[in-house]
Amino acid sequence: LCVMMRPVMAQAPPAQQAPAAQKVHIGLLARRTPPPPTFSFDAIPKDEGFAGARAAIKDNDTTGAFTGQRYVLDEVSLEDEESPVAAARRLVERGTGVIAVKLPADELIAIADALSGSNAILFNIAAPDDRLRGLDCRANLFHIAPSRAMLTDALAQFLAFKRWRKLFLIVGPKPADKAYAEGMRHAARKFGLTIAAEKTWEFGPLAQTKGDSPLKA
Repeated sequence: LCVMMRPVMAQAPPAQQAPAAQKVHIGLLARRTPPPPTFSFDAIPKDEGFAGARAAIKDNDTTGAFTGQRYVLDEVSLEDEESPVAAARRLVERGTGVIAVKLPADELIAIADALSGSNAILFNIAAPDDRLRGLDCRANLFHIAPSRAMLTDALAQFLAFKRWRKLFLIVGPKPADKAYAEGMRHAARKFGLTIAAEKTWEFGPLAQTKGDSPLKA
């Protein structure tokens, strides 16, 4: 009995489609940068912060191509009178779970309190206030920006290392200037430095120093 064997061609399994990339929405909440004064030689770019975030998203997408994720930047540039809390809530309602906030401490705290019942995570990328890590700490708020205490401690350590132990402290008129000066006083005491003299800067940005210095006692 002769049996003819016919070759059987193995069929390839049907091609499977790759799963769709998971979208990860990251928000950036900041106020529109005001125009610089006409005498400024170091103008602030209009897209400061946003340009860096776009570059970071592009870089993350390179890795996301291998991990099955695609990152989306949700930009919110606030107008002068626009509510940051309302803007943050709109971001969360649209599915943004991570929000970088470039706003003063009071507005940052208000946003953190308003979103405390959600799963959103906030990142402080600008406010240096020490109270954000103390009395005004929030469980849904993480810090990228260094605090004033960190900045003044680092400066005081460097001065102590160089043995420049006598300091002349010039304090500007704005609340942030006074807060930094207080941080510097605390850091000086901590690292054994002495503030030998202190002067308040009471002159405008166009102050001239011809002849007698405006800092002359």
